[in-house]
Amino acid sequence: MEKTFGVHHAGPERLESAETKAERLVGEELERRSWSAEDLGRRSKGNREKVKIASRLRQETTMTWNWIAQRLRMGAGAYYANRVRSLRQEQ
Repeated sequence: MEKTFGVHHAGPERLESAETKAERLVGEELERRSWSAEDLGRRSKGNREKVKIASRLRQETTMTWNWIAQRLRMGAGAYYANRVRSLRQEQ
């Protein structure tokens, strides 16, 4: 169950929860692909599977383009954003 926040919750609590959810999703996606965290660094910035993971993170969390790109070792957030848009157009 996802935690909901009321008006009494400040920004840091919300960010921590969003980051926790994003990390959980990254873990799920890595496990699904039988990848380790080190595999993110070994694979190219534009690797199609990394772009799919990034797309899911962007759709299901409030994390920024830059946070996702850094976490997945994809380079600059703008590069990643363009790769995600290209992937969505292909589908």
